[in-house]
Amino acid sequence: MQSGTCDTIIPVRTMIIGDPSVLLPLETPGFIFVMEMKINAKAEDGELPQIIRTLVTSAIAYRLSPFHPLASFPGQTIARVSRIWSSVISRRGYQHIYYHELLLKYGPVIRIGPNHIITTEASAIPVVLGAGPFRKSDRYVTFVTPKEPGSLLAVVDPHEHAERRRLWEKGMNFKALQSYKEIIHSRLQQLVSLLSQQQQEVDINLSTFDIMGDLAFSGQFDALQGGSTELLDHLQGIRTALGIQDYLMLLTWLRYYIPFVPKRLMTEVSWFRQFSTNAMLRRMENGPKTQDFFYHLLNEEHDEGSVLPLRTLFREASLIIPAGYDTTANAGCHAFFYLLTNPIYLKRLQNEVDQHFSNVDEVYSKDDLQNLPYLNAVINETLRLAPGLASGSQRYLPKGNGTNGGIMLGNT
Repeated sequence: MQSGTCDTIIPVRTMIIGDPSVLLPLETPGFIFVMEMKINAKAEDGELPQIIRTLVTSAIAYRLSPFHPLASFPGQTIARVSRIWSSVISRRGYQHIYYHELLLKYGPVIRIGPNHIITTEASAIPVVLGAGPFRKSDRYVTFVTPKEPGSLLAVVDPHEHAERRRLWEKGMNFKALQSYKEIIHSRLQQLVSLLSQQQQEVDINLSTFDIMGDLAFSGQFDALQGGSTELLDHLQGIRTALGIQDYLMLLTWLRYYIPFVPKRLMTEVSWFRQFSTNAMLRRMENGPKTQDFFYHLLNEEHDEGSVLPLRTLFREASLIIPAGYDTTANAGCHAFFYLLTNPIYLKRLQNEVDQHFSNVDEVYSKDDLQNLPYLNAVINETLRLAPGLASGSQRYLPKGNGTNGGIMLGNT
């Protein structure tokens, strides 16, 4: 990330309902067992390539056939065959445009993968995201190997997720959020002071990164004031790592092949994991300077220690960094982008703020920003046009289920 710049367009996935299937077209234990026997028997005879070609051909034929459960849903032919195409589009950064064009062409419900549909129907939101048979798809566990724990985001089991979320809520409830205000105000004052002193560009995203560091790890970073060379060199690497994870997670079967993914693709991902692990270790060694997020997750109020294993805490650290930094940085960049490209609305916002506050100090002392209707309208409209994390919510409907008037079928 270069100083003074921000991303005004980011890869997007809308509400996706689905779970990538494996190559085999008939997903039954009997079929898989028989095919494994045939492959083992023929491999010794040098016929393995032919077996693989047959499997691939039959899988493609089934996914394109009228016998597939999702055959009636419109969409591009290449997307019906494999999710690899969606991964390529995501890697190029055009997925939000790609899906938007498909929705305009085919309607509000389209097929974007062998077992995937995407919808913009408002009626689907409470059905998919509310209480019901839907669960988080395996997309969320792509980078979680069977031998390691995952962060809250990667917990698919609903009961385990509820238990983990209860721990997170200690650091996200109203009382905790109120205690974070002073920390945020301090960093914002630092940003305003720096803007008034310098005539050159200032990367406001660095301030966002510092706020995240204060709220989660009791400080450590000070990126706006220069920070460590390693941190500044790798700040863009964090976003690169998140981008790599984003498009690889479309291919959930890759979790079994992560050790074989080219190192050049995984360099930034590995660095980011080590960076978040080190941040967590320093936080535990130094203790809390404030009642930050990990003050609650580590249960330091009662000095009883965290109920979460150390390796799980490392994964939670790798989640809180992008959750607290990347989303806020995106929202802030987009808000400034829209205001600066629409000076009429910028002037209207300035007038509202000037009428409500007599000086800058009042912005921090008054606790009534929610009473500025135009300011809140700007924030809400920015998030509507460009969500901080515009990846949607992917859910999987297990076999034997069907909801929302038949729009959603089991194993989708």
